[in-house]
Amino acid sequence: MLLGSKNILLLLIIAILILHIFLFIPTTIYLGNVDEFSVALGPILKLALVPALFSFIVLFIIGLLLKEKQQRFYICLLSALGILVWFQAYILNWNYGPLDGSNIDWDKGGWRGVVDLELWILVICTSLYLAATFRHKLMTHGAIAVFVVQLVASSSEVFTQWSDISQGKIKSDTTALDNIYQFSNEKNILHIVVDAFQSDVFEDLINFPQRGYRQHFEGFTYYPETLGVFPYTQFSVPAFLSAEIYKTQQTKDEFLDQVLAKKSIQGVAHNMGYQVDFAAPGGWLTKLYATTAHENIVDINTLWGLDPTFKATLTLLDLSLFRLAPHYLKSFIYNQQRWLLTALFQKEEQFQFKFFKHDFFLRKFIQNMKVSRQQPVYKYIHVMHTHRPMVVNEQCGYAGSTLRETRRNHTFQSQCTLDTLVDLMEKLKTLDIYDSSFIVIHSDHGGIVPNKRQGKPIVFASGKKAPGYVSSYASPLLMIKLPGAKGDLSVSPKQVSLINLPDSISEAMGLGESFGQQPITQIPENKDRERRFYWYFWQTNEWTADYTRPIHEFIINGSHYEQSWQAGEIYDPESPIPNPKDQISRLFNQAFRHQKSGKRELAIELYEQLLRLDPNHRQGTYNLAYAFLYSSEPSHWARSASLFQKVLVIDPQYLFSIHHLATAHWKLGNDTEGINYDRLYLEKGQHRNLRRRSQERLAKAGKTQTGSQ
Repeated sequence: MLLGSKNILLLLIIAILILHIFLFIPTTIYLGNVDEFSVALGPILKLALVPALFSFIVLFIIGLLLKEKQQRFYICLLSALGILVWFQAYILNWNYGPLDGSNIDWDKGGWRGVVDLELWILVICTSLYLAATFRHKLMTHGAIAVFVVQLVASSSEVFTQWSDISQGKIKSDTTALDNIYQFSNEKNILHIVVDAFQSDVFEDLINFPQRGYRQHFEGFTYYPETLGVFPYTQFSVPAFLSAEIYKTQQTKDEFLDQVLAKKSIQGVAHNMGYQVDFAAPGGWLTKLYATTAHENIVDINTLWGLDPTFKATLTLLDLSLFRLAPHYLKSFIYNQQRWLLTALFQKEEQFQFKFFKHDFFLRKFIQNMKVSRQQPVYKYIHVMHTHRPMVVNEQCGYAGSTLRETRRNHTFQSQCTLDTLVDLMEKLKTLDIYDSSFIVIHSDHGGIVPNKRQGKPIVFASGKKAPGYVSSYASPLLMIKLPGAKGDLSVSPKQVSLINLPDSISEAMGLGESFGQQPITQIPENKDRERRFYWYFWQTNEWTADYTRPIHEFIINGSHYEQSWQAGEIYDPESPIPNPKDQISRLFNQAFRHQKSGKRELAIELYEQLLRLDPNHRQGTYNLAYAFLYSSEPSHWARSASLFQKVLVIDPQYLFSIHHLATAHWKLGNDTEGINYDRLYLEKGQHRNLRRRSQERLAKAGKTQTGSQ
C-alpha cells in the first residue's frame, strides 16, 4: 500500500527534514534580519515551496523504490539528517562575522570543522547502527521530538514578530523611479552618500593630476579633517541628517523609528517647499529613510537583474544552507561571497556585488537625468560603491572574485567610484544646473584600511589599546559645493564633523532651522576644536539585539590624525544610569593605578576626563599636575604650574602644592617664582624631605634662607 504505516512514517520524516530546510531555518534567519530584506516573508516562502515540493517528491520516490530493509536504513538516515540540520543551525551556529562581503578566514577556528565532522559522522553512524539492530525508532522519535521543539519555537518567533512579517515592504514603482531622474529648474540640493568612502584615500586620488579630479569637482571644498560620529551606518545616518546621537537611552529600533520622523534636514526642506526624493540601498535603510517626509523613494537593489522576490528567495535559501551545513561545506556555499544558489541563476556574476548594482543605478540615473520640475528639489542618493567587498580591478571591471581589504584594492574601487561621480557632475553641467545647485558628497563613515594617523595609540577608558582601524572608521569623506562656487576643488583645514551637516545645509539654502550645531561656514580655519567620536564593536546579533554593545565616547581636541583621543563617557545599555560620584571614583582609581604603574599618559587622559566631570576635584587636580610636572615637554611644566596654583585655590592648606609649584617654575626657568615659592614652603611646609630640597635649591641660587620651623 502506498499509504501504509511505513510509508506514512517515511512521509513524516521527509516532511520534517524539508520543513527544517525550507521553512524553519529561513524564517529564523528572516526574522533576525527582517530589515535587510526588501521583500516580505510570505512571497519568499511561497516561492521556496517549489524546491521544497520537488525535494519532497524526489526523496519520497527514492524511499518507495527501496526494499523494506533498505527503507528502514533510509528512514533512519533521514531522521539523523533532520536532527543534524537542526543541531547545526541552532546549536552549533558558529560566528563567522557579518556576511557583508568580508573575506572569511576558513582556517581560523579550524577546530569548528573537527567538531562538526565528528558530530555528523557520529550521528550518521549511530543511525545506521540503530537501523541494523532494529532500534531505528529511537532515531525517528528523536527527529520527531526535535521537530516539535522547533515548531513551538518558530511559532513563538512568528507570533512575537508578526508585525515585522505582516507589514508591507517599500516598493520602487516606475513613477517614483521616473521622478528620481527629474531635477528642478529653480533650485536643487543634491546629497550623495557614498558608503564607507575613506577620506585619506580620496586625498591620495585627487593628488594624481592626470586624473583631473580637482577640475572635474569644480567649486567643491574638501575637508580632510572631517571626523565621523559613529563607525557604522545605523547611527551615522541620524547623526548627519538630524544631529542626534544614540546613547542607548532607548532601544535601537525605538530610536531609529522616531529620529528622522521627528526632525531631519530633508523634513525641514520638505516643509519649506522642496520635493524630496530618496534613492536608498534597500533593507532597513530604505525603511529608515521612508520615515521622513518625501515624495519619491526607490530601492536601488530592486532595479537590476533578477526579480526582487526571486533574488530574495535565493539569498534566504543560500543563508539557510550556509547555516545548516557543517564547517567544511560552508566555504562551498559562501562561494567567495558569490553564494551557491545565487551564482547558479545570476547570469552576470558581478551583479551580486554592491559596487556593480549601485554603479548600474548611477549610470542609469546619469543617462536619464532631466530638468522638468518647477518646485525646488532635494535629491538624496545613498550608494554602496566603496563598501566591502572589494571586487574591482584596475580597469574598474569585475576582478573575478572578492579581493583582500587592502589599501591598494580600496583605492582602485574608490577611483572607479569617483569616475562615475565625475560623469554625474559633467551631466549636471550639461543640464546647466551644476552652478546653481548645492551639492554635498560624503560617506557615512570611513573604511577599514589603515589611514595616515600619526598620533599616539587610541586607548579605551579601561586602558586597553583600541584596534588601529578605529581611526579609519572615524575618517569619512566630505566635500561640499555651494551654489555659485567657482574654481578647482579646494582643500580646507577646518576641523569639522559630519554632525555639522544639517546646520550647514540649512544655513546655505536659507531653510532657517537650527539643529544645535555649528554650520561649517562659521567654523574657523586653522583652529583646534573639540569633537567627539562614538565607537562600539559590532556584535553577531546586531540586527536582533535591542541595544548595541557599550558605546565608547572619545574626545579629540585638534586633528584626529595627530592628537590624543581622550576616553569620555561609556554608554552601556546593561548598566544603570551612572552616578556621577561613582564615575568620578572609578576614573580616579583607574588613573591612580596607571600613574603608580608608570603609565603616565593613560593616567593623564583619565584625570582630564575626571576633571571634566568635577573641575574642583582636589586630588585629581593635584595628581594631574604631578603627572605633567615630570614630563619632558616644557608645555606640560606650564600646565603643571597652573594646576598646582588651582589646587591652592581649591584648598589653600594643601601645602605640598607650594613645593611642587616651585619645582615647576624652576624647570620653566622662572627663577624668581621658584625662589618665592620655595621660601613660602619653608615658612609653611613641614615635610622634611621637601623642605631639604627647597633649601638646596635656594642655596644653589645663592639665596640661602636661615632658620627653620
